[in-house]
Amino acid sequence: MLASLPKAPNNYDPYRSPQAAMARRNWVIDRMANDGAITQAQATAAKAEPLLARASGRPATVPGAGYFADAVHQQLVALFGDKRSTDGGLVVHTSLDPALQAAAETSLRRGLMDYDP
Repeated sequence: MLASLPKAPNNYDPYRSPQAAMARRNWVIDRMANDGAITQAQATAAKAEPLLARASGRPATVPGAGYFADAVHQQLVALFGDKRSTDGGLVVHTSLDPALQAAAETSLRRGLMDYDP
């Protein structure tokens, strides 16, 4: 799919034009087979694969989760180093529940206001 995008990225965007993207991808695969870069069997197998568009970028941050996110980041730096932990392509799943985090923050603020108006 990546090889098909340089000609016209907007025209072959898999999110906006999935049929055009699939047709262009298959054309590129056929060209690769004709040029001898891959075998015909590999081309057939590649064209049988579905086109899976995946969103890129970082997920949105959860409001009020700064301390939690910082603690996770510190653990990642300790395990993988600073460079790899920030731009090494890691996917991290945590126990953070945004609804519980918002409730905890609201409760903390309310408790602090009640304690010291």
